[in-house]
Amino acid sequence: MISSKRLVFLAYMLLLLSFVYSAFMLYKNYYFDVLAELYFYTGIFALGFCFLSLFFALFKFKKCKKLPRLFGIFAFIWALLHFLAYFIFSKHLSFEKLFSSIFSYGIEFSGFLSFVLMFFMFLASFSFFKRLKFSLKFGYVLLFLVSLHYFLSPKVPELSHYFFIFLALLFIILRYARVLKRKS
Repeated sequence: MISSKRLVFLAYMLLLLSFVYSAFMLYKNYYFDVLAELYFYTGIFALGFCFLSLFFALFKFKKCKKLPRLFGIFAFIWALLHFLAYFIFSKHLSFEKLFSSIFSYGIEFSGFLSFVLMFFMFLASFSFFKRLKFSLKFGYVLLFLVSLHYFLSPKVPELSHYFFIFLALLFIILRYARVLKRKS
């Protein structure tokens, strides 16, 4: 049986592996389109860690109590890198361009809304910000918004885009089915 300390160690190794893999893929595609690769890998790892965080929060395995918070922090790290890449390279550090495009395009609105919600959830994971604990209840809404952002990213969605939307909706249904079951 794996102890909870080893599971936390494996979670950190997964974060390290995601950084190494992203760096390798950026290096490999250096002459092709580095910016598209940077957007893709930072976004996909943020989405993946968000799913892992809510998976362990939803099913509540005994030895995995620390993993939802840890994977949520990892998701925020990747989302922050994703946002910074977008803000620096696409909007050239211009808040005017940032806000005008956020309110003009659905993909950018869903991404920004996801980032703001994830930021508050990140702060709520630390004891200093106890007043923000209410934001943790919006985790499944966040998951749907992040999946929607991923779904809206290509011109023609592929099977993986539909899969992530379906999985997010499944998580929401399972979560709120439990809530309704407890109330009755």
